[in-house]
Amino acid sequence: TWSIDNVSLKEIITDPTLSVSALASEVEQGGEVVLTAELDDPIGKTTGDISWSSDTEGVTITPNTEDSSKATAAVAANVAVGTVVTITASKARSDVENVLSASCSFKIVAATSVLTGIDIAVDKLSLEIGAQNKPDVILTPEEAVNKELIWSSSDPKVATVDVDGT
Repeated sequence: TWSIDNVSLKEIITDPTLSVSALASEVEQGGEVVLTAELDDPIGKTTGDISWSSDTEGVTITPNTEDSSKATAAVAANVAVGTVVTITASKARSDVENVLSASCSFKIVAATSVLTGIDIAVDKLSLEIGAQNKPDVILTPEEAVNKELIWSSSDPKVATVDVDGT
């Protein structure tokens, strides 16, 4: 026969935790990054949706309307290269008068601009035999990274074009 005396039960108190991450550690000027918050609240001590904030001017955070644990941070094109942006996610606690919060950071890098347009200043060109012409070319945007052009003639028997467009 067994007998147990002086048994006491203690409540195990588990504080909720919140962590936040950005999908990238570097974001281009004018770019976006997906943010994710992970809440561990096994006994329901938090209430309401997760709220998102950043104190960096030019960074706009848009929460996911279906899942407050996800958001997108959009970075304006004029946010300075090298700026470290800190994002904070917060969630109210129902058991005490404070807020559970966590932060993550990412660094702003220069935007890699892709060439989107080529405009040749002339539509038609008439030349004497043996004459040369190099048309003016406007590349868009001006700050494009790769501005290399490959010139060719649709009919090399009529006109030839060298590597610089002449």
